[in-house]
Amino acid sequence: MAGDGGRIILYTQPNIYGTRFNCSARTGAHLDSTKRALAKRAAKDGKTYTLRIIQGCYNSSVDASAGTHDKDACLDVQIVGMTWAEAQRFLRAQGWAAFWRKPSQGPWSDHIHMVSLPPYKLAFVAPVGIYVPGQVNDYYAKLNGLSSHLPDKSWHPDPIKATIFNYSVWIEELTARERLRNLTKRALDLKATIDATKRLIARLAGKN
Repeated sequence: MAGDGGRIILYTQPNIYGTRFNCSARTGAHLDSTKRALAKRAAKDGKTYTLRIIQGCYNSSVDASAGTHDKDACLDVQIVGMTWAEAQRFLRAQGWAAFWRKPSQGPWSDHIHMVSLPPYKLAFVAPVGIYVPGQVNDYYAKLNGLSSHLPDKSWHPDPIKATIFNYSVWIEELTARERLRNLTKRALDLKATIDATKRLIARLAGKN
């Protein structure tokens, strides 16, 4: 499972309270991919969007979230600059089973509750909370992911499976980008060496 991103890491971005949290490498990469897509969307829209993490993975301190955030793949977020409905749609398009949670639905304030869709059916790469598989099933069935299992008539991707985050492709692209950075650095270093050599030759030539 670790080869599929199941290794547990400490994610770089803290939650809104300043606390970092654990998640699988795949979930962390999915977040990074989502933030990159958000930056592209912001550039396209000419706006500023910020993904705020309200509650991360591996957290059992919130009673209202018991059985969901206890382990991997599940987060509560807000996208500053977007309406809640816009944020839900954007996150769904990025491969998250995202639900806009409202105060009328439970003991919480507005937030987007989201689960990283597993790569194949319910084959998560790391353990998840006991209610998370049911929420993913609800998402595919266009239900609300709550105990009421009511219909969710808001926008869903079609097909949903096409949005699933591809961890292997992300790692390949990450490796390619790192190689490009290394090649660029080597080219710049070589140019600096050539320029320095030319200056030295010019100084030596001036002494003759």
